[in-house]
Amino acid sequence: MNATQAAAAIRTKFDTDWTAANPTVPVYWENENNELPSDQPFVHVSIRYGAARIATIGGDGSNVHRQSGEVIIRVFEISTYGMERARDYADDAATIFRGYRSGDLHFYTAALAGSPDELDGNVISITVLASFFFDLIG
Repeated sequence: MNATQAAAAIRTKFDTDWTAANPTVPVYWENENNELPSDQPFVHVSIRYGAARIATIGGDGSNVHRQSGEVIIRVFEISTYGMERARDYADDAATIFRGYRSGDLHFYTAALAGSPDELDGNVISITVLASFFFDLIG
């Protein structure tokens, strides 16, 4: 698995599961769909890669490198609906990746992170972090 394949698998998993659970709440991925709504809840998702380490040493070209990363999911909600609905959406997002495994893609955990932010008096956001790794051979 490489970074492009991992990102595609992550996106497919999130889009499929999120839409099944919350069909009226749109998903926006980093550097796409730049016109975000201001009158309804939505989620914004990005993927960040972290450190890579050698997991096992084999012969030439057969070392296993373990690449870490995080999926960062920000749930945006209209403040008049309150924190409860925002937390429900954030819990739904975390549940998608918590303990998820598919092939070489493994998620450790997914959880709400930090305190909610009030952005402009009208919109609040909650961040969910989902830590993962995948292995590269080479």
